[in-house]
Amino acid sequence: MKKRLTAVIGFVIVTALLVSCRTTGVLNITNQPIPVYESTRLTVGQVRQAILDAGKERGWIMSDVNSNQIKAVLDKRNTQAVVLINYNSQNYSINYSNSINLEYNGTSINRHYNDWVTYLSRSIDFNLAKIAQKVNN
Repeated sequence: MKKRLTAVIGFVIVTALLVSCRTTGVLNITNQPIPVYESTRLTVGQVRQAILDAGKERGWIMSDVNSNQIKAVLDKRNTQAVVLINYNSQNYSINYSNSINLEYNGTSINRHYNDWVTYLSRSIDFNLAKIAQKVNN
C-alpha cells in the first residue's frame, strides 16, 4: 500500500512538472533601442521597413495599424500568435495582443510564443543594423 501511494504521488509530481514546463511568463519586448551608428539615427520609415522585413522573413503576416504601430500575426500548425509592435526612431516594443491554442491564461503562455517573439526581435535588430550600415556607407 505504501509503495503504491508513493508511486501515485511520484506520478502526480512528474505530471505537474511536465505540464508546467510547457508554459512560461509572457515575453513583451519593451523600448528596445534603435541602434545609432556614427551619430546617424534611422528614420521612422526605415525602422518600419526593418520591422516589416523581419516579420516577413520569420513568417509573420504584418499590417499597419497606424503610423507607428504594426500588427503581426503568426500562424503555426493549429496555433496563432498576435502581437502589436509600437515603434519610433528611438525604440520599438513588441507586446502580446492575442493568441489561439497557446494556453494563455493572463500571465503565462506556451513557451513557443516567447521563442517566436525573441526570433522576431532578433531579426528586427539585424535588419536595423543592416540599414544603418548602408546609410553610413
